[in-house]
Amino acid sequence: TAKCQVSEGGRFIQLEIAAGRTELLGFDLFGTGQTNLDGSPAKIEQPVFYNPVSACTLALRNGQHVLIGFHRVTKPEGEVELFLLQASATPLP
Repeated sequence: TAKCQVSEGGRFIQLEIAAGRTELLGFDLFGTGQTNLDGSPAKIEQPVFYNPVSACTLALRNGQHVLIGFHRVTKPEGEVELFLLQASATPLP
């Protein structure tokens, strides 16, 4: 999500931003305390998510790029992802 305000003349852009993504990591298995018809313990799967978010407020020059965050990724192990942002404003005719 983002909120922005462009300065008079369009030279600067004030941003309030929350950038992120969601990744399904897998499932955790939980016992229900009940039994199946065959007598085995009943279990349910609960999804496990990874949701890195970079939130910030910043002022950029029109067209400027900026690194707003970096996060470790689950796969491949030992790597990171970068959250890059470019802000630009074009005047309406």
